[in-house]
This record gives sequence, structure tokens and C-alpha cells, in this order.
Amino acid sequence: LCDSLGLPFTVVKTDIAQIIFDERKESNPCSLCAKMRKGALNEEAKKLGCNKVALAHHNDDAVETLLLNLFNSGQLKTFMPSTYLTKSGITVIRPLLFYRESEIIANGKEIGLVPLKNPCPYDGKTQRQEMKEMVVRLEESVPHLYDHLAAALRRSEQEELWPEKLSQQAMLGRFRDFWKKEQG
Repeated sequence: LCDSLGLPFTVVKTDIAQIIFDERKESNPCSLCAKMRKGALNEEAKKLGCNKVALAHHNDDAVETLLLNLFNSGQLKTFMPSTYLTKSGITVIRPLLFYRESEIIANGKEIGLVPLKNPCPYDGKTQRQEMKEMVVRLEESVPHLYDHLAAALRRSEQEELWPEKLSQQAMLGRFRDFWKKEQG
């Protein structure tokens, strides 16, 4: 495809699979693998004189990341359409971020592109896959759930989330103080 478009194509050989599966024998390798792949990609981009890297994240990825962060670390966050990485000086752009995965696959098929099989032995057996399947299941009883989750990615003009740095104990104290004022 790249040849037909006159675009250079570079394959970066790494030892990531060997490190994760043979040397470290990670039980949940996805996060480490992603970090190592991004590092290798950004390093190669710098070698090639690039200051931008385009990733193919789509809207489903952003929603799944929101859920992964919520369930695994209690944080309401996901990735942005554009992110400047200060350590590397690279800007990561995600030009497909506002499209659903199914839209990208359908449009790709229209022009003769077929998705490649993911070679990872964990493909289809990850927490991300669990989030994807959970959303599908929940949409059976909660219509438009996906659309609501995707809408939650946008910053609200009136944010109603709790202050960032207060512990649960501190929040409980504020709650009690509020009720004392209301009743007093």
C-alpha cells in the first residue's frame, strides 16, 4: 500500500515480545508492551527527523480507555486527540479518534483494505476486550450507553466532579460540615 502511494515504509525490529513473554514472563503484559512499543516508535520517529506520530486510535479505544482507567485506578481520563510529549519533543496525533471502529473497518473494506490479524498471543483476551464486550452487553439494557460514554469524554462547561486532591476522609469532613451549616 505504501509503495503504491509513494510513501516510505519503515519496519522497526525490537525485542519487545522476547522481553515480555520470555524474559519477564508478564502475567498482564499489555501496559508494559504498549509503553515499550510507543517508546520504540517515538525513538525511530526522532531518528527519522519526525516531530509528529499519527496513531490509529479510534473512538472505541478512547471509551475503552476511559473504562479501564475508571475500573483499574479510579480515574476519569483517557487520551486526547493530540498530545505533546515533552520528553521526546514529539506530538502524538490521533486523526481517527472521532470515528467508531466499525466505521473505519467498513470504509477500509470499501477501498480494499482488510484489517490485519493481531499477532499478540493475548489478542482477544485482554482487559480492553472485556471492556468492549461489557459495553455491548450493557447496551442491551441501557440503550445509547456507548454514546453517553463517548459524550462523557468531552469536558463539561460545568464540571461537577469532586476536587482532585481530597481524600475520601477529607470529602466526608466537607460533607458533614455542609450538613451542619444546612441544619444550623
